[in-house]
Amino acid sequence: MIKDALPQTLKRELREEAGLLFGEHYHFQPWRSLKPYRQVQGAAPNHALTEYYLDIFRIELTLDGFLFLQQRIKNDSRLAWISLDDLVRGDTSDGKIPYIKALYDDFDGDRAALVAALAELPDSFVAGYLSDKDKFGITLPIAPGKPVLAGVLGKEKPLELRLNSRQLALVLGLAAHLRGFAFESLSADIVLHPFGWVEAVGKSSIGQELIELSAALVGRELVLESRRDCLFRLSIKPETVFFSDELFSFSVCRQDLLGVKNKLPATIERQSLPTSFGVVQAKTEVFNLTLEFADNLRLLSEQQFSTDNEDAVKIEDAYKKGMHKDTRFQALGLRNLIRREAGIFRFVLDYKCS
Repeated sequence: MIKDALPQTLKRELREEAGLLFGEHYHFQPWRSLKPYRQVQGAAPNHALTEYYLDIFRIELTLDGFLFLQQRIKNDSRLAWISLDDLVRGDTSDGKIPYIKALYDDFDGDRAALVAALAELPDSFVAGYLSDKDKFGITLPIAPGKPVLAGVLGKEKPLELRLNSRQLALVLGLAAHLRGFAFESLSADIVLHPFGWVEAVGKSSIGQELIELSAALVGRELVLESRRDCLFRLSIKPETVFFSDELFSFSVCRQDLLGVKNKLPATIERQSLPTSFGVVQAKTEVFNLTLEFADNLRLLSEQQFSTDNEDAVKIEDAYKKGMHKDTRFQALGLRNLIRREAGIFRFVLDYKCS
């Protein structure tokens, strides 16, 4: 009879401790019934042997529940995320200790086995983007009047979509947040959530503009998802959203190119970007390139090489295997540094020597 009451206990505890409401914020399913856990309690000479019966449940969060929980954890120091590595170690980096000895004991103290079992469970929340094409990319302009480009690399075509200056500023804000860019300033009418979600709070003009933008983009490749007329996101895989080449610059030091060192630093900078939500921070990454590769990139920027030129193909191949795969480059939002266009190799940025 007591075990039959555990689901109701779970609902009560999640409501009291985390503010989560069953049905609105989450659902749950049984995962594991633990072996009876026995513990001696009390101080001498009064001891008691207590036997506990525990069931473990797997939580499935709704979008509202996931976003609510993110904010609750952010604002409540009593709550914490516990990673699988934390479970193996038995504590978190900030000293919080998960008291789950009964669960450890159920796996005979084998913490690695516990982590392996937990890792097999489906995530409690999945982002689920509406557009999930892998090689298909969207490149956004940074100034009105210019087209949004879409397609596989090298075969992008302008969409039959013209964004006015205000619509573009909204899209750029959504895209920057989707890509995880930091904002140096942020409107008080906006709350940023994980997985690209943006919440318009209060009766702000931004909220109404986002509602109108959502209606304007229905059926477009630039997929905008909304919930309850207050939550919005570009529902596209983040790694397939890019920004116009005009937002970036590439530079090396002239003295380094003329020097004898094997390695030299090359800098790619993403400029700051004004959006409807606030200004996106500029971002600079420095890549250590071989002198030969840096010089080859300079040649590509100064001369035209056909796509069947063997030397140019080798330069492109070296770029694809190295710099392009660097996670720092991927995170900048520049689609590519070397492209094939109209049968010609093109170095897409100005090659600046300072």
